[in-house]
Amino acid sequence: KDEAYKYLLDVYVNTKNYDQAMAALDKIELKDLKLRRAYQKIAYSKGVEVFNNQKKVYGSKESGRTGYINAINYFKQSLKYPIDNQLVSLSYYWMGEANYRLGNYQESIVLFEKFKYSPAILNTEENKVIDYNIGYAYYKIAMKQSRGKTGSNNPSFNKSIEAFRKYAVSKHEDSLKLNDAYLRIADAYFIQRNFDYAADFYQKAYDVQKLNPDYALMQLAQSNGVLGKDREKIDNLTSLVTTYPTSSYLDDSFFLIGEAYFSLNELEKARTYYKALTEKGDEVASKIRQTSLVRLALIDYQSENLTGAVENFQNAIEMNPRNDLSEQALGGIQEVYTKIGDSQAYFDWYAKLG
Repeated sequence: KDEAYKYLLDVYVNTKNYDQAMAALDKIELKDLKLRRAYQKIAYSKGVEVFNNQKKVYGSKESGRTGYINAINYFKQSLKYPIDNQLVSLSYYWMGEANYRLGNYQESIVLFEKFKYSPAILNTEENKVIDYNIGYAYYKIAMKQSRGKTGSNNPSFNKSIEAFRKYAVSKHEDSLKLNDAYLRIADAYFIQRNFDYAADFYQKAYDVQKLNPDYALMQLAQSNGVLGKDREKIDNLTSLVTTYPTSSYLDDSFFLIGEAYFSLNELEKARTYYKALTEKGDEVASKIRQTSLVRLALIDYQSENLTGAVENFQNAIEMNPRNDLSEQALGGIQEVYTKIGDSQAYFDWYAKLG
């Protein structure tokens, strides 16, 4: 009887019919070392197959969970006969991957570290990315705990940075992952308000030029701005708008360049960028456009172009008469009319505003 199942086992293994092969193995009562080794390898191979198929045909969230849970169960079955130490370690790795995709980040870290500290993994492809994976698991935990708000001093961010930095200095050929690791290191530093280190790693990420270079430049500019390096901020943003004219950060970049020049009191340079945003009309987010109008009014006021100041203040108010920017603009219009000596004109206009 066992000989018949052994024959079937060979057939199923050769055709990669892993489920039938495991069923045949389960029916063999006396399993020698060779059969136990075969069971371990077949269960592991089936787990990898299920995992990879799940990635290819990811459907609904629920079906995604089911696929990864099934993969974990196969890896656990592989551990039933821990003959091959490398397969034991690799089972831990893939259970870590599956748990990560299920959102079980802490469990994934436990499994990844079981893999990492095993002596049987030195020559595996998985070993090349283990620190990257651990870094992401800690990053996900930290982001969930901090909700992405800056100022969060979360130990998980520090562990994420440590893991990503280990990956970055290791020997690897995947420049896309290296670029991504630099971005996540920079983001973790940025969220913790460590802007010097954030700027350093956003620059490293940008230099790789493989992943979201416009985002790296935007964040580099933001970091330099907080550090009081307005010239560097302007240079970063100017590079962004000239190099990536279709970037989703284009309007924000124009606005921030204007703001930087405004803070440096280089008002005519600031005017160029604010004006470009107001002329784009509804293509630009309303808050950016309204703020740009208020800034243009203030620039006009300082340059004694009082008619222009009134017009820009009025346009800002008409966009949204009931927010803080409109309150500021109302005060500005009143001051302009007072300076002109025609307060009645202000009251007449205000009455029409309703």
